[in-house]
Amino acid sequence: MSDPIRTVIVDDSSIYRAILTRVLKQIPDVELVGSANNGRRGLEVIEEVRPDLVLLDVEMPEMDGLEALEIIAKQHTDVSVLMVSGVSDARRTLKALSHGAVDFIVKPEDSGADALRKQLWKGVRVVKAQRAARKRRKNAVEAGEPLRSRVASPNQVAKAASGSNQSRLIIIGVSTGGPRALETLVADFSRDLSCPVLIVQHMPPGFTDSLAQTLNGMSALDIAEAKAGESLTPGRVLIAPGGKHMEIEPSPSGDGNLLISLHDGAPRNECKPSVDVLLDSARAHFKGNILAGIMTGMGNDGCHGVGKLKAIGAYCIAQSEASCVVYGMPRAVYEAGHVDEMVPLYRFASRIEEWTLGTTPESRS
Repeated sequence: MSDPIRTVIVDDSSIYRAILTRVLKQIPDVELVGSANNGRRGLEVIEEVRPDLVLLDVEMPEMDGLEALEIIAKQHTDVSVLMVSGVSDARRTLKALSHGAVDFIVKPEDSGADALRKQLWKGVRVVKAQRAARKRRKNAVEAGEPLRSRVASPNQVAKAASGSNQSRLIIIGVSTGGPRALETLVADFSRDLSCPVLIVQHMPPGFTDSLAQTLNGMSALDIAEAKAGESLTPGRVLIAPGGKHMEIEPSPSGDGNLLISLHDGAPRNECKPSVDVLLDSARAHFKGNILAGIMTGMGNDGCHGVGKLKAIGAYCIAQSEASCVVYGMPRAVYEAGHVDEMVPLYRFASRIEEWTLGTTPESRS
């Protein structure tokens, strides 16, 4: 095993520690180097063995996962933390993501090893991606090379055309690191945002409603988990429900309105909800200007859909490498040549709002 992901399990349940141990042994490039039954003991183990990854339970006696995470984030900045959560812990899990955890895994109700193995595989891939990113950034700094944060293929096609506010649509795709990035995004949106916003955040069932409620409390806009049959409304932000694909479709009344459709189709790009599914439906049914924003996340979901939208004049903004938790989805669209701009997270909302007013990087310079 070359350069394994050194892992510590912190969970008060001896049964679940055993389950996690058994599943981790089935994943290549992972080495279990310690375990603990509460957050306080977990911090001691982390100090002793210096792991790459900590699987941290949310609810524990003596010191829970949130308390332990706060200390880990301050004292062990090179350690990646995956929260181990039940659906009943959704709010606390999302809070953990805001405080430094890179992602979470959901405890299967039946302790099913297959579902758990798939989630842990993803977690290990995240840690590997972060490790590679740190190395790439270090090499770039030493070589004096800038990280990607620039206009990749500027053009004028996406200047917002004259017309009503309803002729514009914003679609955001995001995955690992998304909840924290979305907090920044929606807090920066102004009350005057003049078009609908649809968000696909890769997340399992039971968590997106809590995410929407959390974001709603941080934003001047109205943010909610999407429901089937809802209309697209300017200034309203709808988040795809976890475990469901979200699409837009014409109203059956034939009045020209577009409605939200939700369905339980097969995963796409191993994701449900999938960014590509939503983007494809927008290409089929939305006749105005579309901005696709691709933010932090693993994999390449959204790349195919953005490419198809570019062919009809859509605009794409991707999050810069340096501001991503995982530079996967933005990297995919960048390397495919679909990106008009790569901007840091703190500029994402303002660039979106500038686009709604018809400005491009060239018109601002």
